[in-house]
Amino acid sequence: MATETLRRLGYADETASPACLTALTTAYRNALVYHRAKFNEAGRPTETHALLEALASGRFAYGVREGVNLWEDVTLAALLARRDEHAVEVLRGRFEQRIAGWQRRYARREPYLFEDFMADLLLPRKRSGPRIESYKGHGPLDSWLKQVFISIWRKRGPVEPSAVKQPAGAEKEDDPAERVPTHEETPDERYARLECAERLKPVISACVERLEPTRRTVLLMAIVDGTPQKRLAQLYGVPDYKITRLKQSSLKQIADEFMEIARRVARMGDEAVRQCIELLLARFPAA
Repeated sequence: MATETLRRLGYADETASPACLTALTTAYRNALVYHRAKFNEAGRPTETHALLEALASGRFAYGVREGVNLWEDVTLAALLARRDEHAVEVLRGRFEQRIAGWQRRYARREPYLFEDFMADLLLPRKRSGPRIESYKGHGPLDSWLKQVFISIWRKRGPVEPSAVKQPAGAEKEDDPAERVPTHEETPDERYARLECAERLKPVISACVERLEPTRRTVLLMAIVDGTPQKRLAQLYGVPDYKITRLKQSSLKQIADEFMEIARRVARMGDEAVRQCIELLLARFPAA
């Protein structure tokens, strides 16, 4: 079954290495045990062969899901957990549009696109492995992905529908040059803002300098030079989602060290730093 499923997902026969087949067989067995128990609970005991066919056609103990093949879902998740690049592209083809729809419906207006979601799915977390490893084939993969998406956004803040549901591709990127101040800036406010910016410049520079060279280069190319993420991924020979996570972790390191470096480099107390940041954000609230 594993070889046939791999072929349907676009893999050549030689892809099925012994280690890969062993991982898939284990994943299939665990899913089969779970669903056999569910069918028995529902009073629908089923022979193994019939159960395999039922799950391959989207027939679960609790109902039917048209167009779902559980064994393809389990295979795809197992290959994603092994960092398989073709599996990422298969997932993109099957779910990118749906993920974009979830973004418009559930997420706030911050951009959170396919590559960001892949980073959250496939890269190890602080205290556990990649999130994709928690998918066990207990239901369709798309339902599980949707719950993961919503869960991630709940941790980041309240989940709320976007005020305006725009069609895919219609979202306009935020341009700092077009950010509109909330009020007319007075000369005193302008002086204070510029002074804050000057005092914080060496702090930001020191934070960036403390980054490991690759992190620093990627961050500067992405933010200062505006190099597209796909181009960075090509230059470093890694998937897009790893560039996303690299940028996220670099910015988190800067945020974690910012106060300590401000005290040492700029001789600023915590309250002075907060006041400067608030002053800058008051002028450009979308920053």
